[in-house]
Amino acid sequence: MVHSIKMAKARKLYNGFKGYSTLAAVENQIPEELIPQLTARQLALVMDAINAAYQRGRASTGAEMVDTDCVWINGINRMIEWEEVGAVYERVTEQDGGCKVTKSVKVKDGELVCRFC
Repeated sequence: MVHSIKMAKARKLYNGFKGYSTLAAVENQIPEELIPQLTARQLALVMDAINAAYQRGRASTGAEMVDTDCVWINGINRMIEWEEVGAVYERVTEQDGGCKVTKSVKVKDGELVCRFC
């Protein structure tokens, strides 16, 4: 309980991006043994350092995944998008627990076509 209050305060003091997945990934890098030893402010500083290291690493790759079908390339200052042309999908209804779920299932691969934006 004390840890959760301290981490809630640390989250408020943290200066990085606070999206759910990002925040969880940053917090997961904090060694559990540090949490009782550090103040909320100190934990926020550790979280800021983790986030800064991640951002520097990501920037050093020269590219960033923007979406599931788009990549930004720093070296050419452009995005590359792709789509799968000619893929065939089939609607399938399955029982999931007490509910029927309908989803699309790929039955034939298509060809990836890229374009620069």
